[in-house]
Amino acid sequence: MGCDETGNKLVPLIEVQNPFELEMLQDLLHQENIFTVIRENGSIGNYMKITMGHSVLGETLYVRQRDYFRSRELLQALQQNGEEAIYDAQSQAFSDADAFE
Repeated sequence: MGCDETGNKLVPLIEVQNPFELEMLQDLLHQENIFTVIRENGSIGNYMKITMGHSVLGETLYVRQRDYFRSRELLQALQQNGEEAIYDAQSQAFSDADAFE
């Protein structure tokens, strides 16, 4: 990956197995004007992606070094919000179930 004094060096942010999750994360970062690059893990991953539609080896999402910490903050916020949404949905489901008793 390229390197210069302005923080444009690409650094790995996260490794993702699910292509839909990868696309969602990339879209989130693009909405925040963060440049991303996807690199497949291993040369066999390219073959698997062509023949099976995805690679079980996953892909790595890269960002510019200067965007790394902001990107991590966004991913952590997404994870936290997702866990809160799951907890809220579970709580609601249990309260709805109580109404049927």
